[in-house]
Amino acid sequence: MKNTRCKHTLRPQGFTLLEITIGILVMLSLIGLAFVSTGGIGKWQKGKEASMVLVEVETAQRSFLADHPQRRVSTLTEEEVASYMDGNPGSLPTVEDLDGNTLKVDVTQAPPVWVTSGGKVYDPSGSSDDSLWDAGR
Repeated sequence: MKNTRCKHTLRPQGFTLLEITIGILVMLSLIGLAFVSTGGIGKWQKGKEASMVLVEVETAQRSFLADHPQRRVSTLTEEEVASYMDGNPGSLPTVEDLDGNTLKVDVTQAPPVWVTSGGKVYDPSGSSDDSLWDAGR
């Protein structure tokens, strides 16, 4: 009986320097792309925070109106709505716009909206149903 062995060609095990270099370059490119693409996340987070605050204010606004059915939304004051909020009942929360300016809530509208110091409605997304910078209703 013949003893036949399979002849293997000798192949180096592991990676070549070129393969390692290409792998590192691909990983660095992906990391760089991730950093660039996450730049918009800060803007999105500001908008999401603003919409969450507006939903909270709207809930307080509706609770106040349920307890005072004779009142109209257009006659509400910040203090009345703030008294129905869980956090700080003395004043309504504020947020910053994308430029760092402070925005206030206009409770005389239903649903409430963010307004600038000049009284202009602020919603940079331009959509009332995207859940950013508005109550998402």
